[in-house]
Amino acid sequence: MFSCYLPYEHLLQKPVSELFKGIRHRFELAAKTRGFFHMYQALDFSQKRVLDIGCSYGEFLIYAKKGSLGITTLQNEADTAASIGLDVMVGNVNDRSTFDELKKHGSFDTLYTVNIFEHVDSPHIFLRELYALADDHTKLVLGVPVFPWPNALMNIKKFSGSLAHEHINFFTKNTLLETIKRSGWIIEVQRPFIFQTPWLDRLVSFLSPQQYIFAKKNPTFQYPARKLNEIGDRGATYRI
Repeated sequence: MFSCYLPYEHLLQKPVSELFKGIRHRFELAAKTRGFFHMYQALDFSQKRVLDIGCSYGEFLIYAKKGSLGITTLQNEADTAASIGLDVMVGNVNDRSTFDELKKHGSFDTLYTVNIFEHVDSPHIFLRELYALADDHTKLVLGVPVFPWPNALMNIKKFSGSLAHEHINFFTKNTLLETIKRSGWIIEVQRPFIFQTPWLDRLVSFLSPQQYIFAKKNPTFQYPARKLNEIGDRGATYRI
Protein backbone atom coordinates (compact mmCIF):
# COMPACT_ATOMS: atom_id res chain seq x y z
CA MET A 1 0.00 0.00 0.00
CA PHE A 2 2.81 2.42 0.87
CA SER A 3 5.41 1.23 -1.66
CA CYS A 4 4.68 3.26 -4.78
CA TYR A 5 6.96 3.55 -7.78
CA LEU A 6 6.12 3.90 -11.45
CA PRO A 7 9.14 3.06 -13.64
CA TYR A 8 9.63 5.59 -16.42
CA GLU A 9 13.08 4.80 -17.81
CA HIS A 10 11.77 2.45 -20.50
CA LEU A 11 9.49 5.27 -21.74
CA LEU A 12 12.34 7.68 -22.47
CA GLN A 13 13.44 8.33 -26.01
CA LYS A 14 17.02 7.10 -26.47
CA PRO A 15 19.59 8.47 -26.19
CA VAL A 16 18.67 10.65 -23.23
CA SER A 17 19.33 14.30 -24.02
CA GLU A 18 21.59 16.65 -22.10
CA LEU A 19 18.51 18.79 -21.45
CA PHE A 20 16.88 15.90 -19.63
CA LYS A 21 19.86 14.99 -17.47
CA GLY A 22 19.57 18.26 -15.55
CA ILE A 23 15.99 17.63 -14.49
CA ARG A 24 15.94 13.82 -14.14
CA HIS A 25 15.39 14.21 -10.39
CA ARG A 26 11.94 15.68 -11.11
CA PHE A 27 10.93 12.48 -12.90
CA GLU A 28 12.25 10.45 -9.98
CA LEU A 29 10.08 12.42 -7.56
CA ALA A 30 7.03 12.08 -9.81
CA ALA A 31 7.59 8.32 -10.09
CA LYS A 32 7.30 8.07 -6.30
CA THR A 33 4.21 10.27 -5.92
CA ARG A 34 1.65 8.18 -4.06
CA GLY A 35 -1.38 10.17 -5.24
CA PHE A 36 -0.47 9.81 -8.88
CA PHE A 37 0.37 6.13 -8.41
CA HIS A 38 -3.18 5.45 -7.22
CA MET A 39 -4.78 7.70 -9.84
CA TYR A 40 -2.72 6.06 -12.58
CA GLN A 41 -4.36 2.77 -11.70
CA ALA A 42 -7.86 4.20 -11.22
CA LEU A 43 -7.77 6.08 -14.54
CA ASP A 44 -6.02 3.40 -16.60
CA PHE A 45 -3.77 6.36 -17.44
CA SER A 46 -1.42 4.56 -19.82
CA GLN A 47 -4.33 3.66 -22.11
CA LYS A 48 -5.79 7.16 -22.31
CA ARG A 49 -5.08 10.05 -24.67
CA VAL A 50 -4.36 12.75 -22.12
CA LEU A 51 -4.19 16.52 -22.25
CA ASP A 52 -1.87 17.45 -19.38
CA ILE A 53 -2.48 21.12 -18.57
CA GLY A 54 0.51 22.60 -16.78
CA CYS A 55 2.65 19.59 -17.63
CA SER A 56 6.03 21.20 -16.85
CA TYR A 57 8.69 18.86 -18.28
CA GLY A 58 6.22 16.00 -18.76
CA GLU A 59 6.85 14.17 -15.49
CA PHE A 60 3.33 12.71 -15.58
CA LEU A 61 2.60 13.05 -19.28
CA ILE A 62 5.28 10.45 -19.97
CA TYR A 63 2.95 7.74 -18.58
CA ALA A 64 0.05 8.59 -20.91
CA LYS A 65 -0.83 6.91 -24.19
CA LYS A 66 1.07 7.88 -27.31
CA GLY A 67 -0.63 10.83 -28.99
CA SER A 68 -1.17 12.64 -25.69
CA LEU A 69 -0.37 16.33 -25.40
CA GLY A 70 1.00 18.62 -22.72
CA ILE A 71 0.84 22.37 -22.36
CA THR A 72 3.23 24.64 -20.46
CA THR A 73 3.97 28.35 -20.39
CA LEU A 74 7.74 27.88 -20.69
CA GLN A 75 9.64 27.12 -23.89
CA ASN A 76 12.54 25.42 -22.11
CA GLU A 77 10.13 22.93 -20.53
CA ALA A 78 8.58 22.18 -23.92
CA ASP A 79 12.03 21.73 -25.47
CA THR A 80 13.15 19.36 -22.73
CA ALA A 81 9.95 17.32 -23.02
CA ALA A 82 10.40 17.13 -26.80
CA SER A 83 13.94 15.82 -26.30
CA ILE A 84 12.55 12.69 -24.63
CA GLY A 85 9.80 12.19 -27.19
CA LEU A 86 6.87 14.02 -25.61
CA ASP A 87 4.50 16.36 -27.46
CA VAL A 88 4.24 19.62 -25.52
CA MET A 89 2.99 23.00 -26.74
CA VAL A 90 3.61 26.42 -25.25
CA GLY A 91 0.51 28.35 -24.25
CA ASN A 92 -1.32 30.08 -21.43
CA VAL A 93 -4.69 28.77 -20.31
CA ASN A 94 -5.73 32.27 -19.24
CA ASP A 95 -5.82 33.14 -22.96
CA ARG A 96 -8.81 32.00 -24.97
CA SER A 97 -6.61 31.62 -28.05
CA THR A 98 -4.79 28.76 -26.31
CA PHE A 99 -8.01 26.77 -26.03
CA ASP A 100 -8.86 27.56 -29.63
CA GLU A 101 -5.50 26.06 -30.57
CA LEU A 102 -6.08 23.01 -28.39
CA LYS A 103 -9.35 22.25 -30.20
CA LYS A 104 -7.31 21.63 -33.35
CA HIS A 105 -5.69 18.62 -31.65
CA GLY A 106 -8.89 16.58 -31.55
CA SER A 107 -10.56 14.87 -28.61
CA PHE A 108 -8.94 13.63 -25.41
CA ASP A 109 -9.93 10.86 -23.05
CA THR A 110 -8.63 12.70 -20.00
CA LEU A 111 -8.15 16.39 -19.19
CA TYR A 112 -5.51 16.25 -16.47
CA THR A 113 -4.91 19.45 -14.54
CA VAL A 114 -3.22 19.21 -11.17
CA ASN A 115 -2.03 22.16 -9.08
CA ILE A 116 -3.17 24.65 -11.74
CA PHE A 117 -6.67 25.63 -10.60
CA GLU A 118 -5.38 27.76 -7.73
CA HIS A 119 -3.31 29.82 -10.21
CA VAL A 120 -5.76 30.62 -13.03
CA ASP A 121 -7.26 34.09 -13.42
CA SER A 122 -10.85 32.83 -13.41
CA PRO A 123 -11.63 29.31 -12.14
CA HIS A 124 -15.16 29.40 -13.59
CA ILE A 125 -14.08 30.47 -17.07
CA PHE A 126 -11.26 27.91 -16.98
CA LEU A 127 -13.77 25.15 -16.26
CA ARG A 128 -16.06 26.42 -19.01
CA GLU A 129 -13.18 26.30 -21.48
CA LEU A 130 -12.49 22.72 -20.46
CA TYR A 131 -16.19 21.92 -20.82
CA ALA A 132 -16.12 23.22 -24.40
CA LEU A 133 -13.01 21.17 -25.09
CA ALA A 134 -14.42 17.91 -23.70
CA ASP A 135 -16.45 15.24 -25.44
CA ASP A 136 -19.19 13.28 -23.69
CA HIS A 137 -16.67 10.51 -22.88
CA THR A 138 -13.96 12.85 -21.59
CA LYS A 139 -12.99 12.70 -17.93
CA LEU A 140 -11.81 15.80 -16.12
CA VAL A 141 -9.14 15.21 -13.46
CA LEU A 142 -8.62 18.19 -11.20
CA GLY A 143 -6.11 18.25 -8.34
CA VAL A 144 -6.38 21.23 -6.01
CA PRO A 145 -4.92 22.21 -2.62
CA VAL A 146 -7.70 22.97 -0.15
CA PHE A 147 -8.15 24.18 3.42
CA PRO A 148 -8.23 21.09 5.64
CA TRP A 149 -10.60 20.75 8.56
CA PRO A 150 -10.13 21.80 11.28
CA ASN A 151 -8.55 24.96 9.85
CA ALA A 152 -6.08 25.09 12.75
CA LEU A 153 -4.15 22.34 10.94
CA MET A 154 -2.94 25.03 8.54
CA ASN A 155 -0.56 26.20 11.25
CA ILE A 156 1.40 23.04 10.40
CA LYS A 157 3.47 23.40 7.24
CA LYS A 158 2.35 20.06 5.78
CA PHE A 159 -1.27 21.26 5.78
CA SER A 160 -0.74 24.83 4.55
CA GLY A 161 0.02 24.24 0.86
CA SER A 162 -3.09 26.09 -0.27
CA LEU A 163 -1.66 29.32 1.19
CA ALA A 164 1.44 29.37 -1.03
CA HIS A 165 2.27 32.98 -1.93
CA GLU A 166 1.76 32.48 -5.68
CA HIS A 167 -1.82 31.17 -5.29
CA ILE A 168 -4.71 33.52 -6.05
CA ASN A 169 -7.68 31.15 -5.60
CA PHE A 170 -8.57 29.39 -2.36
CA PHE A 171 -11.02 26.58 -1.65
CA THR A 172 -12.42 24.32 0.99
CA LYS A 173 -13.45 20.86 -0.17
CA ASN A 174 -17.10 21.94 -0.36
CA THR A 175 -16.55 25.21 -2.23
CA LEU A 176 -14.34 23.36 -4.71
CA LEU A 177 -17.08 20.81 -5.42
CA GLU A 178 -19.73 23.50 -5.89
CA THR A 179 -17.47 25.53 -8.17
CA ILE A 180 -16.99 22.50 -10.42
CA LYS A 181 -20.68 21.51 -10.48
CA ARG A 182 -21.84 25.05 -11.27
CA SER A 183 -19.54 25.12 -14.28
CA GLY A 184 -21.35 22.23 -15.94
CA TRP A 185 -19.61 19.15 -14.55
CA ILE A 186 -20.89 16.06 -12.76
CA ILE A 187 -18.66 14.90 -9.91
CA GLU A 188 -17.82 11.20 -10.15
CA VAL A 189 -14.97 10.87 -7.66
CA GLN A 190 -13.66 13.09 -4.86
CA ARG A 191 -10.69 11.68 -2.96
CA PRO A 192 -7.26 12.66 -1.66
CA PHE A 193 -5.82 9.42 -3.15
CA ILE A 194 -3.63 8.86 -0.12
CA PHE A 195 -4.69 5.22 -0.11
CA GLN A 196 -5.58 2.87 -2.92
CA THR A 197 -8.73 1.78 -1.09
CA PRO A 198 -11.60 4.30 -1.43
CA TRP A 199 -13.08 3.75 2.05
CA LEU A 200 -9.73 4.46 3.70
CA ASP A 201 -9.48 7.64 1.66
CA ARG A 202 -12.93 8.70 2.85
CA LEU A 203 -11.87 8.33 6.47
CA VAL A 204 -9.08 10.90 6.12
CA SER A 205 -10.53 13.08 3.37
CA PHE A 206 -11.54 15.95 5.71
CA LEU A 207 -7.94 16.21 6.95
CA SER A 208 -6.29 16.19 3.54
CA PRO A 209 -4.78 19.44 2.18
CA GLN A 210 -5.15 18.12 -1.39
CA GLN A 211 -8.25 16.88 -3.17
CA TYR A 212 -8.58 15.16 -6.54
CA ILE A 213 -11.81 15.32 -8.49
CA PHE A 214 -12.90 13.15 -11.41
CA ALA A 215 -15.80 14.67 -13.32
CA LYS A 216 -17.69 14.35 -16.60
CA LYS A 217 -19.72 16.83 -18.63
CA ASN A 218 -23.28 17.48 -17.60
CA PRO A 219 -24.97 17.36 -21.02
CA THR A 220 -28.07 19.15 -19.74
CA PHE A 221 -26.25 21.99 -17.97
CA GLN A 222 -27.76 25.43 -18.43
CA TYR A 223 -27.26 28.69 -16.60
CA PRO A 224 -30.31 29.96 -14.70
CA ALA A 225 -32.25 32.68 -16.51
CA ARG A 226 -31.11 35.39 -14.09
CA LYS A 227 -27.47 34.45 -14.66
CA LEU A 228 -28.00 34.55 -18.42
CA ASN A 229 -29.35 38.05 -18.04
CA GLU A 230 -26.22 39.02 -16.10
CA ILE A 231 -23.99 37.50 -18.78
CA GLY A 232 -25.81 39.37 -21.52
CA ASP A 233 -23.73 39.72 -24.67
CA ARG A 234 -20.69 38.09 -23.02
CA GLY A 235 -21.93 34.58 -23.79
CA ALA A 236 -18.89 33.71 -25.88
CA THR A 237 -16.69 34.23 -22.80
CA TYR A 238 -18.73 31.59 -20.98
CA ARG A 239 -18.69 29.25 -24.00
CA ILE A 240 -22.47 29.33 -24.18
